[in-house]
Amino acid sequence: MSEPTPPTNPLEKRRRVEYAPMAMPFTGGSQQGKTLLFVAIVFVCAGVSAYMYFVQHMPLTDMRVIGPAMGALWFVLRLFMTLTPRT
Repeated sequence: MSEPTPPTNPLEKRRRVEYAPMAMPFTGGSQQGKTLLFVAIVFVCAGVSAYMYFVQHMPLTDMRVIGPAMGALWFVLRLFMTLTPRT
């Protein structure tokens, strides 16, 4: 009697799929997209803060005025860090 051949492993026959890295948005050589995004966020945060203070007549110490103002300052800092050259 001859021994039966063991079944073949289907995982050994599979070929690996070619790996192509995905391009991440707002990174790499495209600085214009990141800059435009940060500028838009700064204007939106500053606009919300100004609206709450001037139109809604909330005090400057109210968190609905301070929060967006702090966000605008944060993204101004991020914008500054993005636009300055790295040495």
